Amino acid sequence: MKPASLNEISAACSLLDRDEGLLRVFIDALPDLVFFKDEEGRYLGCNRAFEAYVNKAEAEIIGRTDGDLFAAELAASYQELDRRVRESGVALRQEERIVYPDGREVLLDTLKTPFFGAQGFSGLMGVIRDITSLKQAEAALRASQASLERAQAVARTGSWQISLVERQLIWSAETYRIFGLPVGTPVSYESFLNAVHPEDRLRVDAAWRAARAGAGLDVQHRVIVDGCVRWVHERAELQYDDEGRLVAGLGTAQDITEQKHAEGKLKQAAAVFENTAEAVLITDVDQRIVAVNRAFTVITGFTEEEAIGQRPTMLSSGRQSARFYREMWREVSVTGHWQGEIWNRRKNGEIFPELLTLSVVRDEEGFITHFVGVFSDISRMKHAEAQLQHLAHYDALTDLPNRVLLNLRLEHSAERVRRGGKIMAALFMDIDRFKNVNDSLGHPVGDELLVEIARRLNGRMRAEDTLARLGGDEFVILLDRIDRVDDVASFALEMIELMNQPFQLRSGEEVFVGASIGISIYPDDNDDYQQLIRNADAALYEAKAAGRNVYRFYTEALTIAAQERLALETALRRALERNELVLHYQPVVAVASGYTTGVEALVRWRHPADGLVSPLRFIPMAEETGLIVPLGIWVLEEACRQGRAWLDGGRVMPIAVNISSRQFADGALVDTVRRVLDRSGFPASMLTLELTESAIMHKPDQAVRVLEELKAIGVKFSIDDFGTGYSSLAYLKRFPVDALKIDRSFVADIVDDENDRMIVSTVVAMARQLQLSVIAEGVETAEQLAFLTRLGCSACQGYLFGHPLEAGELDFG
Repeated sequence: MKPASLNEISAACSLLDRDEGLLRVFIDALPDLVFFKDEEGRYLGCNRAFEAYVNKAEAEIIGRTDGDLFAAELAASYQELDRRVRESGVALRQEERIVYPDGREVLLDTLKTPFFGAQGFSGLMGVIRDITSLKQAEAALRASQASLERAQAVARTGSWQISLVERQLIWSAETYRIFGLPVGTPVSYESFLNAVHPEDRLRVDAAWRAARAGAGLDVQHRVIVDGCVRWVHERAELQYDDEGRLVAGLGTAQDITEQKHAEGKLKQAAAVFENTAEAVLITDVDQRIVAVNRAFTVITGFTEEEAIGQRPTMLSSGRQSARFYREMWREVSVTGHWQGEIWNRRKNGEIFPELLTLSVVRDEEGFITHFVGVFSDISRMKHAEAQLQHLAHYDALTDLPNRVLLNLRLEHSAERVRRGGKIMAALFMDIDRFKNVNDSLGHPVGDELLVEIARRLNGRMRAEDTLARLGGDEFVILLDRIDRVDDVASFALEMIELMNQPFQLRSGEEVFVGASIGISIYPDDNDDYQQLIRNADAALYEAKAAGRNVYRFYTEALTIAAQERLALETALRRALERNELVLHYQPVVAVASGYTTGVEALVRWRHPADGLVSPLRFIPMAEETGLIVPLGIWVLEEACRQGRAWLDGGRVMPIAVNISSRQFADGALVDTVRRVLDRSGFPASMLTLELTESAIMHKPDQAVRVLEELKAIGVKFSIDDFGTGYSSLAYLKRFPVDALKIDRSFVADIVDDENDRMIVSTVVAMARQLQLSVIAEGVETAEQLAFLTRLGCSACQGYLFGHPLEAGELDFG
C-alpha cells in the first residue's frame, strides 16, 4: 500500500481538528460549568463558563487543585465530594451557594462523575449548573430549550465475570447500575439476557454464541432502565480449559448512551434546523444574517435569499424602544443569553408577537463569532390568553363583570368614597319567577332571558357604576359616589319597574318576571367595604320574605341570619367529631373507551335531624371559618382509605380530592398528604388533588414550591373549574399540572351556545399544546358528549354517566 502523503495527513488532521473544534464550541456555548480532574484532584481542563466562575483562564487553571483556586471552606467542600466520588466509584452531586467575581450570588448544582482507566479510578468529570432561576421559580423555559440545557455528557464503565460452567454472572456495582438492577442481585446468563432490550436479545445471544466459538465478544445493545432506553457497549476476554472448552470470561460494560445521542444529534442537526417549527436565524459578529431555516420563511414571509446578508432589524415593528434593544443586547453581551417576548413585522407588513431566544457563540479564544436567534410565533397563544383573561373577569353568558372584577371595582369605589365623602351602595338583585321560566321553557330560553335582562339593566347604568352577574339569576349593581340614600331607593324602584316590563324573546314568547333587591350602604352599614355585598345579600332574603318584587335595606335585625349560620357552624364542628360526614363518589369516564378511569370524592353531611345538608350551605361556611382545613383532612383520609379498600378488593380506582384555597395555603399540606398516604397505603400515583386557579394564583411562587414537593411524592394535579379564574397561560406553564377540568357552566350550553363552544374548544386546544388532559364537568346529555368527543376531550364527568353515590352503591360495570 502506498504511504499517505504529508498533504493527505494534513487534510485528515484538519478534519479531526474541525470536529474537535465543533465539540469545543458546543461545550463552551453551554451555560453549565464543565471541568475535568485527574485522580489526585488536579484540573485537566474546563469550559468558558468555568473560567468565568474561577475568574481565571483555562491555562491558569490546569494543574491546580481546589485548594489553589478557592477559599478554604469551599475548597474543602469540593475536595470532600471528590473523595466520595473516588471511593464510591459513582456519580454524586451537591449544591453550593457561591458569589461570582461580578458580585452575583448564585446557587450551583454540582454533578461529579468518575471515569476509570486500566489502573482503576483515573479522574472525574464535573458539571455545574446554575439553578438559581429554578429555585426562584421564574417562568418555565420552553420544553425544547429546557431539554437542551439538561443535556450532559457522562461516560460510565462497569466490569463483570461470567462462569459458563455454572451459568452465572458476577457484576460490579457499576454494571448493576448500568443495567438498572439492585446491587447484589444474583445474576445468571438468562437474567442477563432478560435485562437486554427485547429487540436486541437475539442479536446479543448470537454474539455470545459466536464468542464461545472463539470469535471474541464486542457488541453494542440497548437496555431499559427506569423506563428509559440506554446503550451499552460490551467487550470480553474468554478463557478455555485444557481441552479447548470455554469456561469463563472477563469483560466490561460501558454506558455509551450519551455517545449514541451525540452521534444521533450530529446526524440530525441539519434535519432539526430545517424541520423545527421554530424559526432560527444565525448572524455573523456584525449581525448580518448568514443562515435561516424553513420555519423562518413560513413565519416571516421572507425567503432565504431575501434574508441572507440583511440585518435582523429588517423585521423590526417599531413597537420596542431603542432603550429596550440596548437593554436586550447589554444582557446578551454580559450573560451570552436573552429570552423574552418581542413584536416583529412580517414581509406583508403584519405585526406579530414572538417568543425570542438570543444566544452568543464564541470561538476557542472567547471571541464572539455568531449570534443565534430562535423564535416562535405566539399570536394564537396571545389571543387565547386574552380570551382567558377576559373570562377571568367577565361572565361568559352575559359578558358582564363577574365576582372577581366586581371585588376589584368595589375596592376602588370604596377608596374614592373615602376620599370624596359620599356614599356607595350595593344592590343585590334576584330575578323573581326565573326558575319557572327555566323549568317550563328550558335552559336555552332561560339563558336568552338572562342576556336580555343584562342588556336592559346595562342601559340604565352610569359610566361609573358596575353591573355584575354572580351566577344563576343573581346580579349586583354597584352605585359609585351617591349623594343621598333616597337616590338609591329611587334607583331600586326604577330597576324593579324595569324588570316588571315584559321580555320579548326570539321564539316569540312573551315572558314576565320581576326582581327582589337587597341594598347595603357603605360606610353607613359597615366601615368594611368587603362586608357590603354580604349585607346586601342578607337584605335580599328580607325582600324575598316580604313577598318579592320589592327592595329592602340592610338592618341590624338581619343579624339573626348570622346567628343561624353560627348554629350551623357549631353543628358542623360536632359533625366532624360525631362521624356525620360521608363521602360520595362520582365516576370520571374516558371519552375514547367509555370506561370509568377514576372517581371524584365529594363530601356530604348527614345531619341527624335535617338529613343531607347541601354542600352549598356548609362548604362556604367551612371556608369562611377555617373548618375547611380539618374537613379537608378528613375527606383526604377517608378517600385514601376507601381507595386502599378498593385495591385490596381487586379494584384499581384512582381518586380525585378537592383541595380548598385555605387548605392549599396551610403550611402543613405537604406533610398531611404524605402522612395520609403512608397511613392508608394508598399509592400516591392514584391520587389527584383538584385545585382552583385562585388557590394557586394567590401566591404563585409559594404555590410552585408546594406543588413541586407534592409532585415529588407522586401525586397528580388538576385545575378545577378551569376558565372561571385567572386562566393565565404564562402562569399555567409554571405549575406541574396534569389535567384541566372545564367548568360545568361552559359545558351546559355547548350544544346551543356559540360562545360556550368557542370557550371549550379554546381550552381543549390550549391543553393539547401544553400536553395536559382535559376533563369536562357537568356532562348530562348525549349531544354534549358527542361535541366533546369531536373536540378530543380526554374524559367526562356528570349525570350522563352517574350521580355521586356512596362507595357501596357504585356500579363500575
